[in-house]
Amino acid sequence: MKKIGLASLAIIIAAGAYYFSTGSEQLASAMKTQVNAEFATLQTKGFDVKAKEVSKQEEHFVLSFDEPAKIAAYLTSKGAKISAADAEMLKGLELGIDVKYLANAYSSVSLDLYPMTLPTVLTDSVEDASDKELLEQVKKMLAKKVFLVHVDVNKLGTGFKGYVTDIDESLQAKDQSKEPLNIILKDMTFKGSIEDEKLGRMTQVLKKFSILIANEMTVELTDITSEYQVSGKSAYDYDSNYKIDKIKALIPGELDFNMEGIEIASSAAVEQGLANVNVKTNIKSMHMKDKTQDTSLDSLQLKMEMNNLAVSAIEKLENVDPDDEAAIQALLKELLSHGVEFKVDDLSLKTFKLQDKEMKGFTLSAAIDIDKSLDLNQVATNPMLALAAIDADLKLSLSDDLFALAAQQPQAVMVMMLIQPESVNQQKVYKVELKKGKLTVNGKPMM
Repeated sequence: MKKIGLASLAIIIAAGAYYFSTGSEQLASAMKTQVNAEFATLQTKGFDVKAKEVSKQEEHFVLSFDEPAKIAAYLTSKGAKISAADAEMLKGLELGIDVKYLANAYSSVSLDLYPMTLPTVLTDSVEDASDKELLEQVKKMLAKKVFLVHVDVNKLGTGFKGYVTDIDESLQAKDQSKEPLNIILKDMTFKGSIEDEKLGRMTQVLKKFSILIANEMTVELTDITSEYQVSGKSAYDYDSNYKIDKIKALIPGELDFNMEGIEIASSAAVEQGLANVNVKTNIKSMHMKDKTQDTSLDSLQLKMEMNNLAVSAIEKLENVDPDDEAAIQALLKELLSHGVEFKVDDLSLKTFKLQDKEMKGFTLSAAIDIDKSLDLNQVATNPMLALAAIDADLKLSLSDDLFALAAQQPQAVMVMMLIQPESVNQQKVYKVELKKGKLTVNGKPMM
């Protein structure tokens, strides 16, 4: 047994020695060939690529965002959804990419990504002298690689992990008497999986992000987490979850805003070319105080779903010219071509506090069915024609106190005089029904 053990150990040592000499160089060369092939592909997908070898195990690339439409289509096909309009905002951006092969025990490829230039839309829009001064400071930050993302891809090419370098920077106006703008980003990490050369799953964590001008303004977000999972073959098959522990905004003497316990979960699934989407949102608490009012909300919830959305139309809408009204109208018709179901299972607020008065909140549920016969062209000229193609049920319940508060608003007085609610268990209730073009509220015809 000892002989076998020693023989095995000798083989392991020999293999290790080979790997760290000839073997590692061969693997690095193979990885380099594969990475260069990927960059060659990017060059046909809207990017311009410049490359320079630093050493046998290191390379430097510069990636320019030249053709937004192509870039958007390519990234979406890889599971990173981005619209043509968003990609257009990145035109002119140059991204530096430092590549290392077999940098550590985990990675086959390690990348440092950092912007080298700003998008054209930013640089061209700066006209004011003070803004130009700030722009020059940002350019100096770019030169220092302040905004850097590090990624390690594992040796099997099935997963990755990385981080964004901490940022603690100040932008100082030319007028030195003004307080600087401080930007802080702390402890942002991420990891995920790669499946069939596409993004499969990704989680992100950010401890803190803040923008501060001393004695003038503070915006701060803390403990942000997100999870994204591809659940099917298309970019519209996914599960996602976002959580933010706290959001704070403060303008001394003007506004004090705090929100806690924010969670947004959404999922979508595609079947026979139709997407079904579910969204759940919960906000634990929210408080806002300005010069005149002090308002608090407790436990705001939303649960909703949309069904039968034509995926072909969604894809086209993401890339359509926003000024092309005829194209948008045609795509909206296509989007609704199979009839759309829209449901709000729960929109509710537990309690509402104004100044020192606390009151119970409200609940709302609704179901709206839009028939495929809906003709948007006719609706544009005569909106009443839409009623025949829409069936809807809605129930709104407000606490007596909240109803009384709403009744004090001038814009609500006329509605409340025309439409009387039912009183049920210290609540005011509205039941609205639209069927075959006929509208009723609490059983009474309105038209």
